[in-house]
Amino acid sequence: MIVGITGTREGWTEQQKKTFYDIMSDKYTNISEIHHGGCDGIDMQVAWTICNHFPSIKLECHKPKQKISKFFLQRNKDIVNSCDILWAFPRNNNEEVRSGTWSTIRYARKKEIPTVIIYPNGKVVRDEE
Repeated sequence: MIVGITGTREGWTEQQKKTFYDIMSDKYTNISEIHHGGCDGIDMQVAWTICNHFPSIKLECHKPKQKISKFFLQRNKDIVNSCDILWAFPRNNNEEVRSGTWSTIRYARKKEIPTVIIYPNGKVVRDEE
């Protein structure tokens, strides 16, 4: 299974971190790759965790071609287009219009990619898988 990651540059909360570790423990054997955007925050925290605790999982970084908004949006689409499931770590509990994380979630839903949202309080909401 290939997992795409999207999330806030602010980094995860302790509850999101715990939930991530719980999910990884439950599904570790099914995950072959994790794709992320290479940004500070969630992307780097997930990459560090995989390198240090799950080294058999391949990491794929989708860096934007330039640091311009449209390239970040394309990078997020590339992550969704390459994954079997998207794990999202938003910075708050409400959907935001001008948010890369929420834009990525909306795109995954449009493409009918199963999505797991891990909210700041650790609550998990899964779209139909």
